[in-house]
Amino acid sequence: MRLYEHQAKAILSSHHIPVPPGRVVETAEGAERAWLDLGGEVMIKAQVLSGGRGKAGAVRRVSTAQEARGVAAELLGISVAGLPVRKLLVEAAVSIAQECYVAILTDATQAAPLVMLSSAGGIEIESLAREHPGSLVRMTIDVLDGLRPYHSRWLLSRAQFPPAAREDMVTLLATLYRIYCEYDARLLEINPLAITEQGELVALDARMIVDDNALARQPRLREWRELNPAEREAERARINYVSLPDAPADEGRPRIGIIGTGAGMAMANMDQVAYFGGQPANFMDVGPGMMTGGARTAMEILLRRNDLDAILVSGYSAGPLEIMARDVVEALAAHPEKRLPVVVRLQGHHDVEARAVLENCTDARLHLADDFDEAARRVVALAGQQEVPT
Repeated sequence: MRLYEHQAKAILSSHHIPVPPGRVVETAEGAERAWLDLGGEVMIKAQVLSGGRGKAGAVRRVSTAQEARGVAAELLGISVAGLPVRKLLVEAAVSIAQECYVAILTDATQAAPLVMLSSAGGIEIESLAREHPGSLVRMTIDVLDGLRPYHSRWLLSRAQFPPAAREDMVTLLATLYRIYCEYDARLLEINPLAITEQGELVALDARMIVDDNALARQPRLREWRELNPAEREAERARINYVSLPDAPADEGRPRIGIIGTGAGMAMANMDQVAYFGGQPANFMDVGPGMMTGGARTAMEILLRRNDLDAILVSGYSAGPLEIMARDVVEALAAHPEKRLPVVVRLQGHHDVEARAVLENCTDARLHLADDFDEAARRVVALAGQQEVPT
């Protein structure tokens, strides 16, 4: 789960990490009122779950109430990285002496927290690592020991942080590590972290990604999730569903709805559909809910979409596959108005019984495939692709 900047800053602030005073608004009038409350120079920042806002012109500095209103009206009408801007963060501008970078993230290769620190900040971490390779200092943390003050002092010395700011940074790093652990974060990043002209540390921007699997013990974060009706329906059915936007680079390719058993199988289906010339329209893993009607719900969600050219149901499972087959057949019967071809390939436990259920279905929209490659190739062909790789 990704948090918006203002949400991540609310968590930082509640743990006494300084952030600029600000207001979250949804209208141009709200931005004008926020300027009147804050006064002077303010920053107006689009709130989207994407990086690159500055390059997209979605972070602006304004000096008057009228300017705040006009800029807010402009930003609320744009999209950044394909994401519509519906909220803005209006916050007081800060006098900056130096911009720095700090992050704690989960290093999957080491299965441990990784602290990254640099005395240069304000740009994307990829650019920072490329343009200033020696300035980005890293340390893997033993979860049994945690982040110790001497770890922080070593990092700050190697990163050549200003000596006057180092003890405050030791405190800030300890707090960040505590937040990282308490909130089950996978990434906690402040970029830039400002050292003001008065020598204070202020988090000017913040990113936070939380482990979805830990949300059961994070009630505050669960309340912040923004789920559409289909996502909520999928969650109730214990299936994982992510709709994918129509990519300009894939224009002309048929959009294929995908249902898989397990996250790895779902992603493999997506890759194979793309290889044979289709455009995956979603990620969907019905494995956790397969025994309790998950495949029926998955089919219902996809059949209600109006942007699909075909549906692929392809999986391998140790669960009784005839349940999944019946769900597919019943969902098709409930939607005779949908003329989408549906290709099904099920292998694993009770696949003979599942095949019998599917073969007994007389619905012309249903097509069977015997293996993984054939299923992906056939669904793309049926969706209208004229030439597919062999």
